[in-house]
Amino acid sequence: MVNWTTARILNNLASAFYLLGGAYRDLLLIRIFLTFAYSFLIAFHFYINNKTNWEQYLWSFCCLYLHGSGAVRLLWDERPSPNVKLSEEHELLWRYFYRYSGVTRLLFQNHIAPISELKTFQKGEELDPDNVFYIVLSGSVALDVEIHNEYYAFRCKKQSFVLGSGDKMHIKHLHSVISSPLLSIQRQKLAAVTMERTRLFCCSAENMKKFTCNRAVKDATQGLLAAVLSDIAIKYFFLIEGKEYDEEISMQNEQSSLTQGKLSPMFDPLEDFEKPVPYLAGGAQSVIDNVHHILHILRRTFQLPWPLMSWFTGIRQIGSLHIPSKK
Repeated sequence: MVNWTTARILNNLASAFYLLGGAYRDLLLIRIFLTFAYSFLIAFHFYINNKTNWEQYLWSFCCLYLHGSGAVRLLWDERPSPNVKLSEEHELLWRYFYRYSGVTRLLFQNHIAPISELKTFQKGEELDPDNVFYIVLSGSVALDVEIHNEYYAFRCKKQSFVLGSGDKMHIKHLHSVISSPLLSIQRQKLAAVTMERTRLFCCSAENMKKFTCNRAVKDATQGLLAAVLSDIAIKYFFLIEGKEYDEEISMQNEQSSLTQGKLSPMFDPLEDFEKPVPYLAGGAQSVIDNVHHILHILRRTFQLPWPLMSWFTGIRQIGSLHIPSKK
């Protein structure tokens, strides 16, 4: 019969948590399991009164601090979303980004809110789309666009638009996500003037460059790029030119003028079906949701080596696409 002494139990518990640390691919779980493993290892050495092998204590305490502090920090990142405080204007902007990309409140608070400033412009003020990226919150902007395009089949011409709530400019500030030289829409020339008292979220070209090269908010960058390209496609490419095209643009401008003073639905409070899934990372609304999150990743990220389970192919290559930093 096995004699389960306290020392033997502590040693086996440490080994079991080391094993669990290698059986999961989620960083939070790995940190938690290694924290428990080194805790039991230190307890084991204290129990057997190991006085001669002092370096075991040193290494074990160092590893306990390394993995324990990492686990605490990762758990703090998963704190319920209502505890991630945003100002009223940044709350509006987060909803805008969330609907396009699903970026969490924590990532928005740390990477997007600090570089976004809400400014108010009076009627007739000129904007600087070459050096600042704008997102219109309220009001309207008269926009004159000129594109020099030698790659596409249609003949370009100067065109005027009215931008309303939810519109954005200029795509050139997303150049880090666009590597194709064929996208000459990056070289479009814009002249923008406010048509009334207008509030715009502003981000300098320098900060936009940092934002678009930041892997932590890659989804937000790509979502914003998709939104800008969608706007351009509607304005330029569905109806190329001629009377039908001009009538379409006139109708869009008329609709923009009718919505002056109103906010785009993209800034509205989230509906229940839009809210983040509570058991996914960054979506917890309460401590109970944090427990559900742990149970969820325990089930979804369990990974035994081949041939017991099929390997998750290319796990380290996810998100490894190079983002160019030069214009």
